[in-house]
Amino acid sequence: MQTEKIHFPPSVAAKIGRAACRQDRIGQSDATVLLYDDYVLKIRPENSWNTNDVQVMQWLAGKLPVPEIAAHEVADGKDWLLMTRIKGKMLCDPSVMEKPTVLLDCMAEALNLLWSVDIGSCPFTRTARIDCLKRRRFFWPESLIRRIVNRRHSVRADSKIPWLC
Repeated sequence: MQTEKIHFPPSVAAKIGRAACRQDRIGQSDATVLLYDDYVLKIRPENSWNTNDVQVMQWLAGKLPVPEIAAHEVADGKDWLLMTRIKGKMLCDPSVMEKPTVLLDCMAEALNLLWSVDIGSCPFTRTARIDCLKRRRFFWPESLIRRIVNRRHSVRADSKIPWLC
């Protein structure tokens, strides 16, 4: 992708220079996501929800494998978040999707890891009930939710889980 026409804030420009990138079109957010070899840049509308993501990621550092914040700047009505790129495959990668048991195991492991974070000292209030996941059927088929929840042992339908997406 050609980025010559993008005016990067100084803190972001200092990290990425003129490195080549490609635009990621997989995500569901309203952000423009640029993928570099070692970084991911999210350019999104300025609002408190987006800016709060940075604080959540900083709080989760050391508790979960989250990207490091390389630069963050709010300028010209946009929130510029440059973070390190985590190596690995996305769950939607065909090599994972073609193996349902691997996919399910990865999802269960990820959710269990998320649920294992002690949120007693968490300064944020982003939570969702498990039934909120069910409303996202176009992403989460009912049978898959049941299997994931069952792998979590005894999660009640009215339980609250951290919702950090």
